Amino acid sequence: MGFRTCFFSRTIGITLIAAALLMLIRRPGVAASMPHLEALSFKVLNADGTEVIGHSHYELSRGGHNLLIGRGAARFKNGEYDVEYDTLEARPDQPPAMLTLDHKFYNADGSMQRAIAADFRTGQASCTRYQNGV
Repeated sequence: MGFRTCFFSRTIGITLIAAALLMLIRRPGVAASMPHLEALSFKVLNADGTEVIGHSHYELSRGGHNLLIGRGAARFKNGEYDVEYDTLEARPDQPPAMLTLDHKFYNADGSMQRAIAADFRTGQASCTRYQNGV
């Protein structure tokens, strides 16, 4: 399994873990009223966990109507990168619930590699894989 496949399969898990950690570092109920939450930066490891293959940054900010807006970006040693935008619902005394996910992956030359989108409220999701950026 290549490192991109491994990273892709862990994407939603990493996002939820990052969001939960951001919420847990605050007292219950406080995070929902904050205009901006802290950010997390972490290393991305290969499938064996033995080598750093990139770095990722994820942050949550307060949106309207009890929503949290997640923004993430990862850059890899081989030049590939991805960006992510999420919508989560803040819940008192619980980790946030992911409502939507929009994640785009790019090749080192900037061409699109794949795009995933999901609306967890409706169950609709899509995944598009591109060849040569098309």
